[in-house]
Amino acid sequence: MTFMNKLRMCLIWLLTRLLKKYCILHTVGVLEPYYDYRWSRWCFDDKNTGLVAEGFSEGIGIMIDHLVRDFVNPRQGGWQLQFSSIAFPGYQLALQRGRLDNGGVWYTSYELDVSGWLCSALYRYFAVEPETIYIRITPKGVV
Repeated sequence: MTFMNKLRMCLIWLLTRLLKKYCILHTVGVLEPYYDYRWSRWCFDDKNTGLVAEGFSEGIGIMIDHLVRDFVNPRQGGWQLQFSSIAFPGYQLALQRGRLDNGGVWYTSYELDVSGWLCSALYRYFAVEPETIYIRITPKGVV
């Protein structure tokens, strides 16, 4: 292998690592939250990030309750939460970044006049705190 080929391969490897580490998620992520009656809060599992029973807290649950208010038995599941740092067709809620606090970030929904705190698990999905997080809740399987 020539020096130039080795250099090219090293640069490709390095760029791939940097892109994975520092790029903001520009796709639509999907979670399937469920209600944990033991803790009286919405939670989710994500095998891709290793999160298990990760709870939504400090106002995020109020936002979820609002978005699932018209679903039949939303605490029984059957729906999914889609999110992205880029507006996507059909998003229902835009959360605006607020202050950093205790390893997480406060986000505000001005439509609902509610603020909620997202813990450091946010960084499993975004390299940096997005200015805005767009959310949509749909029945499972709806794209």
